[in-house]
Amino acid sequence: MQRSNSNAAPFTNAYCTPGRNGNGRPNKPHWAAMGDHSALRQFVQAKKMMNDIFDEIRSYINEGEDFFTDIEGEGLISGAQAADIKAFSAKVDGISDVLQRDHMKVAFFGRTSNGKSTIINAMLGDKILPTGMGHTTSCFISIEGSDSEESYVVAPGSPEKKSIQTMSQIAHDLSDDRLDSSQLVRLFWPKSRCAMLRDELQLVDSPGIDVTPDTDAWIDTHCLDADVFVLVSNSESTLMCTEKSFFHKVASRLSKPNIFILNNRWDAAMSEPELADKVRAQHLTRAIGFLCDELGVSDEKLAHERVFFVSGKEAMNSRLYRQQGQPETGAALADGFLHRLDEFDRFERTFERCISATAIVTKFEQHATNGRGINESFKSMMDSVQEEATKERDRCGAELREKTGRGIYKGRVGTAIGTDVGTDTFRHQRGPIQRLLRPIRGDIYAVLRGGTLRGNVPPGPRRSARLQGGTERARGGGVESGVGGAV
Repeated sequence: MQRSNSNAAPFTNAYCTPGRNGNGRPNKPHWAAMGDHSALRQFVQAKKMMNDIFDEIRSYINEGEDFFTDIEGEGLISGAQAADIKAFSAKVDGISDVLQRDHMKVAFFGRTSNGKSTIINAMLGDKILPTGMGHTTSCFISIEGSDSEESYVVAPGSPEKKSIQTMSQIAHDLSDDRLDSSQLVRLFWPKSRCAMLRDELQLVDSPGIDVTPDTDAWIDTHCLDADVFVLVSNSESTLMCTEKSFFHKVASRLSKPNIFILNNRWDAAMSEPELADKVRAQHLTRAIGFLCDELGVSDEKLAHERVFFVSGKEAMNSRLYRQQGQPETGAALADGFLHRLDEFDRFERTFERCISATAIVTKFEQHATNGRGINESFKSMMDSVQEEATKERDRCGAELREKTGRGIYKGRVGTAIGTDVGTDTFRHQRGPIQRLLRPIRGDIYAVLRGGTLRGNVPPGPRRSARLQGGTERARGGGVESGVGGAV
């Protein structure tokens, strides 16, 4: 049972520790202190790494494309390969474009007036979305960070930046100019005014799931790319069939969606403090049973970490007072509000860790798979080109050796004739040749003296019988001794 504020000295003192203010709250709250150490930064860092990897893949493919252009017509690549590398380039460009648009997305759902917009306002630390009694939010509202210091709204079907004051006209159900429930208004809020929006986070508010029967279209349009769902329930009642039915449809479309359940308006339980613990146990049991047994999206231990009891209105007011330098108790707050504020902080921390880890998988896993496929196909293609180039090199080398080998052969034959045949073989055959030449030497001299110069020995009678016989003997002896064969 919660104690009243008037008798909460021990409880308050427990929170008056170093680093906390007199109200028992941290001097620098979690939502305001988020920076580079925020769990949400993990997604941003992972996204940067993915972009760097695909930039590197693109540079390799561009080099390969230039190389293919250079060797076109040389028979090393096919037309299909040339087309494939262009397709790789287009795929990488497409993935890079999607990466630029990828962000973490959390969608808030619940019945009308359960406090969805108030919860989001509390997380953002400002009154951004319209809130009030009855059915307030008429359409889907996406809240994204803007690098400019100006907040603005972009209505569907128009790129025009409109004043944020138009939200009360186009997104409020009491306005005559309200949009249809399935349409989406994009609200851009300065990142400098909300640390949570600095890290690629998109929050999506929705109309009550009990205002239209056409929730299937909502799921197809706004839910399939969500990383986390937050079911905002009303602590004054319980989980209703309408809420359960909607998330059964979500679970049938998505594989084990990440769902948080916020039992909002838990401050109302303090009106009956004697029943607060029993009501809390009842809500917790029903919520865990819904996540584990009905949807099958969680085990019991994890489900305990996904159910919270908060007051969005108290968190919103507390943070506004803190921004204005006023004590958090600037307005009348119910007993146990410090516990509820701490529970809201715990929800945000758990939510950040969950959405960052989940988004890294849901957003980047398919990109990583596609990138790996492109890389392997590109490598296979380049291996094929290298193999063809190696075959062509070997063929050209063999042809070159054959052509140059003929010249070398001729040179070697000439050298062999001039050296081997002219020297060794001649020396080997020198004895028989000298014996053959000796009988005709005198006749040769006689012919030379007779005036026959630089010519063959003339036939006819001038050719002596001795010379004729010596020549025939030389021919015969040459063949017999191998000289003829050598010549």
